[in-house]
Order: sequence, then structure tokens, then C-alpha cells
Amino acid sequence: MSSQSSKNVKQVDGKYPLQLINPLFIRGLSLALGEGAEKYGTRNYLVGGMPITEYVGALRRHLEAFATGEDIDPDSGLPHLIKLAAGCQVVMEVLERHPEDDDRQQAYRCITGITKPDHGLGGSGDSPQDFARRLGKAT
Repeated sequence: MSSQSSKNVKQVDGKYPLQLINPLFIRGLSLALGEGAEKYGTRNYLVGGMPITEYVGALRRHLEAFATGEDIDPDSGLPHLIKLAAGCQVVMEVLERHPEDDDRQQAYRCITGITKPDHGLGGSGDSPQDFARRLGKAT
């Protein structure tokens, strides 16, 4: 049981617990997205045409830099983890709006010669669009 008294617990069923997100994370995320907008154009990724694996490559570079001890991206001055979060947002939006840009299956087959099992963002084989629809049901 939680340390809070059960008398004054507000019911929040079906609502996003946004209070759990650190405000500094939100600020960092907005700085990273702003840097991308300045560099490439505001929400340029929504135009489509960029294979998902290109975004995955950028995500992997930031993760690798962080994993090997580099906290700050030397190009932007922002934390690699914030750059990862921004990249994840971009990928989720691209998957939702431009499923035709999802080349993960094709790229994986080219490298390994085998297909990978189907896995969705929301579990149980959901497509990114199904996952986005389920997220939209919460208030």
C-alpha cells in the first residue's frame, strides 16, 4: 500500500499521470526538438520519405555515446538521453503518420537474411496506429 492516506486519494482512473514527468525533462525535450526544428525545419519529419532506419541510426549513435561515458552531445550541448527522447518522439510520430516509411523489416532481412517476429509498440502485435489510438482513449 502507498504511504498516502486512503482518505484523500484523488481518483485519476483513465487520466495521464503527467505529474510524474520531470519538468526539466520536458524543458530538455523541447530544447532538443527546437534544435531539430532550427536545423532541419519545424516538424520536417512529418513530410515523410525518410526511412525509419535512418532515425534508428541516430538513436543508436546517441545511445552508444551515452553508454561509453559521454553525457553531453558535443554538437548540440544537450544530454544524449534528451536527444534520444526527442528521437523517440519523432519515430513514434513518423510511424503513426507515415507507416510506409517503416523499413525495419526490410532492413533487417537485408542484413540477416531472416525475418524478425512481429512485435508492436503496445504489445499483442499492435501497429503503431493502433497504439496511438489506444493512447488517445485516455483523457
